[in-house]
Amino acid sequence: EPAASAGIAAAIQNASDEELISSLAALSPDGAAKLRTALAPPTSSAVANPIEAMKMTQQRITFSKQVEDALVQGAHSLADLHNDINSLRSKTCREVRGNVPGEERTVMNGFQVLLQEQVHTVKALIQAGGDASTVWKQEIKLMGTAGALEVLCGDTRIPLASDENAANPLMLVVTDLTRTCRRAYFQAVAEKKILAFQGPAGTGKTETIKDTGRLTGREAPIMKATSLSSATDFQNCCKAAKDALTPVIIDEANRIAADQLMDIAKRAQEVGVFLCLTFNPGHAGRNEIPSEILANAVIVDMTVPPFTPIFCAMLACEGFQFCDDLSGRMDRLMCGARDGLSKQCHYDFGFRASKAICRAAGINARAEGFTASEDTTLASEKTLLAKTLLTRYWPRLTTADKAVFEALVKEHFEEDSDLPVGFKGGDDKWATAAVMLAHTLKARHGASVVGVDVDDVDKCLNVLGDEAKANNVELVRMPGSMAESSISELFAVDGKLAKELRKEKSWVIVVCGSMSKEDSVVKFEKLNTLLDDNKQLLHEDGQSTGFADSEQKIIFIMKDAVDLTPATVSRLGIVLIE
Repeated sequence: EPAASAGIAAAIQNASDEELISSLAALSPDGAAKLRTALAPPTSSAVANPIEAMKMTQQRITFSKQVEDALVQGAHSLADLHNDINSLRSKTCREVRGNVPGEERTVMNGFQVLLQEQVHTVKALIQAGGDASTVWKQEIKLMGTAGALEVLCGDTRIPLASDENAANPLMLVVTDLTRTCRRAYFQAVAEKKILAFQGPAGTGKTETIKDTGRLTGREAPIMKATSLSSATDFQNCCKAAKDALTPVIIDEANRIAADQLMDIAKRAQEVGVFLCLTFNPGHAGRNEIPSEILANAVIVDMTVPPFTPIFCAMLACEGFQFCDDLSGRMDRLMCGARDGLSKQCHYDFGFRASKAICRAAGINARAEGFTASEDTTLASEKTLLAKTLLTRYWPRLTTADKAVFEALVKEHFEEDSDLPVGFKGGDDKWATAAVMLAHTLKARHGASVVGVDVDDVDKCLNVLGDEAKANNVELVRMPGSMAESSISELFAVDGKLAKELRKEKSWVIVVCGSMSKEDSVVKFEKLNTLLDDNKQLLHEDGQSTGFADSEQKIIFIMKDAVDLTPATVSRLGIVLIE
């Protein structure tokens, strides 16, 4: 009844996390689902349902108890649990296809990643046979009762805190290395040692510590080594820690002089801080971490994580129920492309490109009728992902590589895929490029047309103008070029880029011109936050300018991409003019 629902909603808003967990745990899964639905905010609301935000914690508690019970009952019970979690995962895949508000979608995506971890955990327990209990002991578990919840791993128990900053539903995809990192984290806590993650850039050193801290309800303060000029800076960072079990991270620790790092480690021990260090030991020009620190640390060697489980989570969050099968196919295709295609500076088969592919596949899936109410088949999902991969990579490939990539798609997805109309044009390469750019901009808000000589800029702009009209947007051009504009002229609050970004329903054209490599790197680096998911152009005074609306895009016209860094290439959809 409306009056009762209003009363319950008010009680929930005033309840503590532990009261909510206890109340939900007492309900059946169906009852909890009905309560979440009844209390769901209007679809226009940007605020996450408080019950929805608790769903991941509830699922962790439920799962931990289910596994404990299944281990007592035997392998058959584990197989049933595996099927149950898989069914819930499949149901959640369907649900994300619907018109879900942004905040709730974030929660649902995090829930999907959690379910993937739990499915794979139960599968590993089944495969372990008689050693299942030993394997389970080394997994993260959330157990206890309201007011006394604990996070367990091995023989170590950490009380669950209720740091509201740690309530972020996003979590990292769990791999075998993640499990190693979690065990090292809990070992360091138990033995009161420093936690040290070492490895090259891009291996997730800092994020993995943050992610594990959040599992215990604690948000890790992070201090960049370059920002540590005195012991006072470190003390201020420690003050942000919730308690002695909150990880305090020093990023790029080998930038700090050995004597200063020794002083920090000593102070951390004196005040009882859980000190965590991340560093790349192979980076030229960095300092050696003192042997005294390493002797008192639990050390993990970090490597680039496997792509398949990450692809799996990305596809699941876009509504693909057969993500386990498709992620393997996609990974093998990407590996084949990296090894089999020519080496081009504008090619990208990394995480950011993969995320764009999965997002585009989700857009295509919803356009082709994938709904929240109906299951899909492996064949239909396979066809759709294969077509998306071919369509998204085709515009940036050289003529010679197009045939190779097409063959790779057929090999790994076992079928021929059709390209959109206009992708295989006749003699008019400019019109073909314009069509491919329009398709690229459906999944990317930043793109580049590469291969445009200075004499062909006007010709390129003419066809892009026609394509913009066909898409009901205006083509606007930033005055001059990036090459002839200074940093302040480009990036000031009232600079050239900010002025164009204030024009609604537009494709903003930026002609790059002839820049030195150094100039190109500096200027495009300042565009990173505009071209990634932040979609904000940062100004020197701390202000920012975002896109005027969802239809606005930014397009860079350049002769070649030889001076673009991999970080910039990964942020752009690229159309190649040969």
